[in-house]
Amino acid sequence: MSDLLRRGMLRLSGRPCPALLSIPGIHQQPFYSQKDLPLPLWNALSSLASSHLVILEDYERLLRAFPEGDYSEESEHKRLHRGSWVWHSAVQRGVWSSQFAQCAPGTAALLGGVPGLMTGGLPWAYSFFSNLKSGADISPHYGPTNTRLRVHIPLKVPQGDLGIVCSDERRNWALGEPLVFDDSFAHATWNHSKEDRLVLLLDVWNPCITPEERGEVEGLFKKAKREGWLK
Repeated sequence: MSDLLRRGMLRLSGRPCPALLSIPGIHQQPFYSQKDLPLPLWNALSSLASSHLVILEDYERLLRAFPEGDYSEESEHKRLHRGSWVWHSAVQRGVWSSQFAQCAPGTAALLGGVPGLMTGGLPWAYSFFSNLKSGADISPHYGPTNTRLRVHIPLKVPQGDLGIVCSDERRNWALGEPLVFDDSFAHATWNHSKEDRLVLLLDVWNPCITPEERGEVEGLFKKAKREGWLK
């Protein structure tokens, strides 16, 4: 039994199992809709989703300037997927990308207006264009913390066999509609269609985490970096 616990083999797909930091006692569910989120947050996400044509223009500009993207720097993710998965990042490990702001100013401004957008140097705070190429899939895995919700803003959604499963609940993407989920539950994504699937991904604070608690979490990781415990 102790060996099973050490290797994490008792994780259950129907329960959240964050790999790094868990705050006990907060409400969690696999997917979130308008009724589950604060109105200012939902309105900001809806504004992003309704601006998908403008955001696509920014993406095409980024793609011309940086065709390879920046996923190669994220080697710890590579074991999770088969096929090609291309990133163009606005926020990596809680830090804004200056090149993103230059090439995609409209999208950067929209992201900056999202209440609770995760930044603050947190190692699990990301925002990026996520292009899951035709034939690719991302294996089931758990996110690092229950303090965040992950948001997909659909930009290109092909016809065919593609989707996302979180805690055994399946969803698909629809243009104009934000998709919000808690990735501390086991989740997986696939694109077995004949075209690429493109979303703008962003991480926001779980609304159950208070502003004071957010400050404490950010302070903890700032101290860890100062002390050399975290790169």
